Amino acid sequence: MTRNISSSFSEVKIDTDTIRKHLGMPIILQLSEDIEQENEGETFCGILTDVENNQIYMEKTSCLDEENSRWIEWGDNFIRLDPSREDPKAFAEDAKLQLENIQFIYVCKEKASLEQVQDMFVDPR
Repeated sequence: MTRNISSSFSEVKIDTDTIRKHLGMPIILQLSEDIEQENEGETFCGILTDVENNQIYMEKTSCLDEENSRWIEWGDNFIRLDPSREDPKAFAEDAKLQLENIQFIYVCKEKASLEQVQDMFVDPR
């Protein structure tokens, strides 16, 4: 899906070192469409917590409901798990945000809360 992106956002190069510069900030990312993996190119927003081994970790994640132009909270689906403190079975990690599957990443040019970033992205006015 093509969307008009507000001038309030900057596109981030999909590269581990470049993305790492935005740790602790709200980010918007869209996955590439992949029919084989049943990926519909979903758009996510959350707080970037880590980037390692070509994988992005986020907390407070929401998924954009394109049809209704609203964010649906997913919680902490993409957080990094600590094997010494978490259930080892949880490390199957079905939900992964691999860099190779990401079509774009945006960050807000101005300091803004997660909710403000979500609002600006859905309604760029």
